[in-house]
Amino acid sequence: MKNETKNRKNYFSEKPEGYIFSSAIGFFTLLWFGLIVSPLFLYLINGFSKNQLSYRHRWRDWFLFGSAFFTISIIAIPSFLDVRGIAYTNLQRNLVHGIKECVVREADNLTTNFTDAQTFSDPNAFHFFVIKTSSDPELKESCFGVRAEPLSYGEVYLTDLENATLFAFFMNNLPLHTWYEINYKNGQVNKTCGNSSRAGCGEGNQW
Repeated sequence: MKNETKNRKNYFSEKPEGYIFSSAIGFFTLLWFGLIVSPLFLYLINGFSKNQLSYRHRWRDWFLFGSAFFTISIIAIPSFLDVRGIAYTNLQRNLVHGIKECVVREADNLTTNFTDAQTFSDPNAFHFFVIKTSSDPELKESCFGVRAEPLSYGEVYLTDLENATLFAFFMNNLPLHTWYEINYKNGQVNKTCGNSSRAGCGEGNQW
């Protein structure tokens, strides 16, 4: 009777349902990499433990091992690749590119409405941010001013599901984003941001 009970407890972790569950958690945290690694961890735990570990202990070891791996990933990868720096650099480069696009349009005697700058409408140019018109009333509807405000994690899931994983969130939002704005008026460029303690925002809230 005890052996039968033990077998019933181990059923979920060893059957396809258990691997599907672990794959889903892996995909949520580390995207495609987690989709492969997470069930692999569970497979190894099931293989090595055999009948030595109970149902709860197997899932406990899977959770602890996965948590340790996830923690190492979000600490080590940015240290070597500077992923967060790349994210901020891309954002600021695209903001500047949109302003340059507007300047070219003006030189060609074309309209310079905010929606005329194709960069500002590109969904792949500003992951984890929402693009708005300038806070300067004189540039409100013009492409000579643009403001990028960070999305909350919930908003990321609604607008950018492909990149809405915990891994992507940590890589791009630690430390948390602040807003960034660039305005071009009277021949002068003014780049401002909300919090100088955040990456990409310098002294005096300038970037």
